[in-house]
Amino acid sequence: GLWLLFVWAFFGGAICRIAAVEIARDERIPFQEATRFARARYLSCLWAPLSVVVAILLFGGCIAGGGWLCGALWSKLALGKILLVIGFPLALLGAFLIVLLSIGGLLGWPMMFPAVAAEGTDAFDAVTRAFSYVYSRPWRYLWCNLVAAAYAIPSCLFVLWFAKALVRLTLRFGQNGMPAEFAAVKGGLGPC
Repeated sequence: GLWLLFVWAFFGGAICRIAAVEIARDERIPFQEATRFARARYLSCLWAPLSVVVAILLFGGCIAGGGWLCGALWSKLALGKILLVIGFPLALLGAFLIVLLSIGGLLGWPMMFPAVAAEGTDAFDAVTRAFSYVYSRPWRYLWCNLVAAAYAIPSCLFVLWFAKALVRLTLRFGQNGMPAEFAAVKGGLGPC
């Protein structure tokens, strides 16, 4: 997943820049110009989703550290119990922030690269824009994702069917005159 993020931060930024310029100016930019932009804004594209993960880990680490501290001081002059009473509401607040960050990060990460590509801003602005898309108009965001899925799923299924038919036809017509070992090549495809 991390390697995919490193690669997607560059190529996703370039692809999003091409789309953003085409929508905004109604013109196409060359791929070299898009890759120059992606190279210049690579850290913004990379750190936008990573900053959400780092924030979740930071809050989780604080909660875990507080629990460890309360447990270590539990028997010493009731200090652990006092820290628990004081720290538990803070732990609840931290867990609340983790939930908000998780929802915003999981649903909003696809919008982080286009935010950088369209505005040319930093990772913080990309995260805030992505979270704004998710939290300010959740029904519209859900509708847009459903429409995209309604378009993408049949398209992907057609491509899969086409590729399978292509391989099956190639094996059916190409198997004539092949030795018996060829059956192992086409074994996972079923009857051709």
